[in-house]
Amino acid sequence: TQSKPRELRHQPSDRTTLLEQLDAARSYWNVEGPMTYELTVSLRCFCDPGVPFVSRVSGVNVVRSTGGHRSDGRSWGPSLRTVELLFLEARRVVSSDADEVVVEFDPRFRYPTRIRIDEWRDASDDEVEWIAQLRVLR
Repeated sequence: TQSKPRELRHQPSDRTTLLEQLDAARSYWNVEGPMTYELTVSLRCFCDPGVPFVSRVSGVNVVRSTGGHRSDGRSWGPSLRTVELLFLEARRVVSSDADEVVVEFDPRFRYPTRIRIDEWRDASDDEVEWIAQLRVLR
C-alpha cells in the first residue's frame, strides 16, 4: 500500500501570555515613550533583506523616512515606520497561526525590538525577523 503524504498543519503555541506582555508594553510606551525619536527597522531573512527603514518621528507623525525596500526597489512588507506600527505588526503576528513567534522588548521604553516569525516549525528558510533600534531625539 502507498502511504498518504503527511498533511501540513500549523501548530501555533499558546500566546496568551505574550499578548498580555504586548498590551502592557504598549501601555507603558504610550506613557513613557519619547515624543521625538529616530527608528531604524531592519529585516533579517533568507531573502533579500534590502534597505532598512529609517524614520524620524515626532508625536505620531513621521517627519522623514527612507528605506523599507529590497535592492530592486520593491517594498519588503509592512511599513514599520513608527513604534505604533511595530506594536500593530507584533499583535498581528502573535495572533496569527504561525508556528513560532517571539517578541522581545526594549528594557527602557518597552517597544518591540525584535519580532521573529517562523511560519512552519519543521520548514527551513521561512523565518523572518524584524529588528528595531530607537534613538531618542527629544
